[in-house]
Amino acid sequence: MYTCLKHEGFREEREWRGIYSPTRNPSPLMESSTEVLTGVPQVVHKVPLDVGVAPELADLDLARIFDRLIIGPSQFAPAIYEAFVVALKKIGVADAENRVVASNIPIRT
Repeated sequence: MYTCLKHEGFREEREWRGIYSPTRNPSPLMESSTEVLTGVPQVVHKVPLDVGVAPELADLDLARIFDRLIIGPSQFAPAIYEAFVVALKKIGVADAENRVVASNIPIRT
């Protein structure tokens, strides 16, 4: 197990993280596929956050519980912003353009 600290600028996030371990506790709701990300093939597990997938996801309906999304830090923030706004609108998140923002924390190199 690893512990790490984040830049203090991330304090506002008060984030929650979900961990999926298919070898220990597989779920029939998770969709897995092999995808190439930045040239590296890897297994990607997709979390269904739409009540339309299964009734037991009603409390996780992203369109209902979504507050905001902070992008970055990233050198590709404008492209990422556009992609998330489109995806959030597609699942019914109201006012997505104003609920996605780019972080102003500097990129670590």
